[in-house]
Amino acid sequence: MSLDYKKILLIKLRYIGDTINLLPVAANIKKQIPHAHLSVMINTGAEDILKHSKYIDQLICYDRKEMKYNKSLYAKIKSNLDLFYSIRKEKYDLIIDFSGSDRTALITLLSGANSRWGFNYGNPLSKVCYNHFITADINKMHIVDYQFSALQQIGFAITERKLVIDIPDSIQKDIERTFPFLNLESFKAVIHPGARRDNRRWPPVKFARIANLLKKHYDADIILVSAPDEKELLDEVAPSVDGDVIKLPPLSLIQLAAFIKKCDLYIGNDTGTSHLAAGVGIKIITLFGPQFPQLWAPYTDQGATVFKNMECVGPCNHIDCIYDENRCMTSITEDEVWKKINSLVQS
Repeated sequence: MSLDYKKILLIKLRYIGDTINLLPVAANIKKQIPHAHLSVMINTGAEDILKHSKYIDQLICYDRKEMKYNKSLYAKIKSNLDLFYSIRKEKYDLIIDFSGSDRTALITLLSGANSRWGFNYGNPLSKVCYNHFITADINKMHIVDYQFSALQQIGFAITERKLVIDIPDSIQKDIERTFPFLNLESFKAVIHPGARRDNRRWPPVKFARIANLLKKHYDADIILVSAPDEKELLDEVAPSVDGDVIKLPPLSLIQLAAFIKKCDLYIGNDTGTSHLAAGVGIKIITLFGPQFPQLWAPYTDQGATVFKNMECVGPCNHIDCIYDENRCMTSITEDEVWKKINSLVQS
């Protein structure tokens, strides 16, 4: 199949981790047709990572909060019409919609692109908006492999299977100047006890116990990180850690990526920061509860997951656990996590 596309748009209006997983897709497209102009539409939040990618020519950031909640009806309509017009005037010849929502399907249709790919949900809107359908089963493969499958259907070969976050030298050097201990020879372990949803969080006291084991057996420096709205979690972990612990101040996503890159180990829940750690190539342990790791694990060959696979997973689509004990996370033991850490670190 001829790949003579000149302007390509990828759409993925999802969360930070999902967005980061677009990077290997962009790499495969640009390596095969470097002359093509590649645009990526994402929700605001992860642009700090994608804007530094050498494979992405243009980022289009969709401010979902502004579009949906903070405006009058007239302003919402105008903002969406402005967006539709701006997409249409770009005259894309290939659009791949990885979001699968009604909004993104409509954007795909109104773009006027000749080749419009998306999910086949069997509803009338998808049949009207797309003229090609991604036939792979998203529930039977990792999300990155699913995206690769879409590319293969279009005619792309998959030559790059690594997820790599490009960090400008200036940002990397600035982080190392700001945190000079990063250049010391000590073992550095980053722990992120948070997650977007409470039912994906391992108890803070268990993270503290793992931190103490890392200190005892690896003489590790413990660095706690969090999203801006999770700072209280660090205050729950830190007092139970023996000795000194570093609570990282707020950083941008690309700064956090540069920081984690200089560390030896990352431990966290099923959340965006874990995908960030995967993209900088260090060893990572990810704890899964209501989602299947075979579908959503950070895309790296340097990682391991801990997952209990409760009968209620399936995957669980509840915002809050239907069981008081949040058992898919609380049943994960420190011993299980510690065994995975030792196996990974010593490999």
